[in-house]
Amino acid sequence: MTKKTLSAIVLSGGVGLFLLAGSATAVFNAKKTQKATGADSVSVNLATSSEEIKKRAQEATEFRCQMAETRIDTAIKRYENNEQRNKNIHNKIKERLTTLINKLEAGGYDVSELKNDLKTLDEKLISLYQTYDKYIEELKASKSYACGKSQGEFLKQIKQARTQLKEVRMLYLEIRNLYQNEIRADLKALREEYHKEQTTSTTQEETTPQSET
Repeated sequence: MTKKTLSAIVLSGGVGLFLLAGSATAVFNAKKTQKATGADSVSVNLATSSEEIKKRAQEATEFRCQMAETRIDTAIKRYENNEQRNKNIHNKIKERLTTLINKLEAGGYDVSELKNDLKTLDEKLISLYQTYDKYIEELKASKSYACGKSQGEFLKQIKQARTQLKEVRMLYLEIRNLYQNEIRADLKALREEYHKEQTTSTTQEETTPQSET
């Protein structure tokens, strides 16, 4: 083997080793780039998922707030309508009772108990509608708190409104009992007195002899 041939073989082997080393380096760099790209992709996905979770949570909070405000508005409107309707009913009762008292008093009947009933009724009605107005005010005030940002104040306001509503129901019950147990009883007593006097008057007319003409 000549020196020229040996040099060619050595040179050829060196080139091969050089090419092999270059190929290995290229593969290593490619894998490194792939890993970096994969890590970046995972990071982007995590960030996107986090933003999506926040977005959905915000949407859920807004939906709950809208539902709460809708329920409050509905309750306010319902109770305002009920308040006006009940006021009309109670005013008619007071007017009729006042008219009846005046007629009975003019006829000579003792209406002191009915007058006391009317006074008590009027006082309870005033208290009822003052409490009713406070209840509606508490409901309206609860809307002033940003839902989700002042949750504690919102719940506190709702609790106060419920307290007022309990008082409203208690006063309604007191008024109902006053009418059924006091006013109706006093009216019944006056009615019986009236019928008794009418019966006595009729009996006297029948037994009184007529004068001869």
